[in-house]
Amino acid sequence: MNDLASCFDHIYGNGLWGKELFSGPGSWHAPLVAAYVDTTFSFLESEGLSGKCKAIDLGCGDFNIGSRIARKCESIWGIDISAKIIEYCRHAHERNGITFSCEDARTFTPQPCDVIFIRQVFQHLSNEDIQLILANISDSCRYIMVTEHLPWERFTANINIESGTPHTRMALGSGVDIMQPPFEHSFTPFRETLNYYGFNGNILTNVYRNQGPASS
Repeated sequence: MNDLASCFDHIYGNGLWGKELFSGPGSWHAPLVAAYVDTTFSFLESEGLSGKCKAIDLGCGDFNIGSRIARKCESIWGIDISAKIIEYCRHAHERNGITFSCEDARTFTPQPCDVIFIRQVFQHLSNEDIQLILANISDSCRYIMVTEHLPWERFTANINIESGTPHTRMALGSGVDIMQPPFEHSFTPFRETLNYYGFNGNILTNVYRNQGPASS
């Protein structure tokens, strides 16, 4: 087990986001969850992907939101670096069309897919690790849908933090914006699908289209 896996096993095993094996209130707050799911379904419908989408839920956590999105997917593969949370997901959610594996998103081999969902994952990672993930998934998907928790007002993007803490850049007055330095990748802005004000900030979801090999 690598150090980052140990960090997230510790977070999930000790309930540092609220309770044991829990992805935190941002994955369970009913109005936010409903808004995210509705706008995701609208996006899939608009792109002709509803019911036939092949998806990856990267950093799937407890899969509370992923389990709802799965209704509009042909298949969805949940990955997380924490073996503890993947074991929980397999028992709670795995069935035909829904699979899980314990993977390090910086190095795993992604299956070709239509969409990779990345919900409030980057905010817990260093810039170096975010860049590794963006590079790693660049040949595998048509779209990525990225959700990040950002400060209310104007902020300095991408202040670096150490990977694997339960905290985010919010305490530093910062948040992750993959379109700003230091990140380099093949994704371009496609559509903002949700701008939700809550949790002392702004929870923003953007879809990015892959301009690299996977989009051809």
